[in-house]
Amino acid sequence: MKILVSSRSEKALKTIESRITGDDSYEIEGILMMNGARDPLRVVDYRPDVLLMHASEHLVEELESLAASPARERPPIIVIGDQLPAEATRHAMRAGARDFIREQDDAALVDSLRRLNMELHSDHHDGKGKTVVVVNAKGGSGGSFI
Repeated sequence: MKILVSSRSEKALKTIESRITGDDSYEIEGILMMNGARDPLRVVDYRPDVLLMHASEHLVEELESLAASPARERPPIIVIGDQLPAEATRHAMRAGARDFIREQDDAALVDSLRRLNMELHSDHHDGKGKTVVVVNAKGGSGGSFI
């Protein structure tokens, strides 16, 4: 599972990365948001499976930027921080946040990532569905009943 960790604090970025490095199935990349960057997904050239966002004073602007992109292009988001204001929580939900984790709650973070990993692997579809077409040559033969 590809995990992108986004933070405006280098210390917080390293702390979060160290908290989730124990699972070999995780590919973790951290990005330090700076110089007015708002959308962490525009900094990388791939779509991660999960976006971990560390809450900062610019969280609302970052979430608004994420919410402006189509939902199918956004990965599930986990917001990490203490005492998020109601406005930030509302924006996080609009952007697709799946969980809100307290700063030092390692167990909750690991559990949330485990659940998302299971969802990603269980919902995998190959895109090949079965299509059945029924055509009637004569009206009144009951084709609309099928």
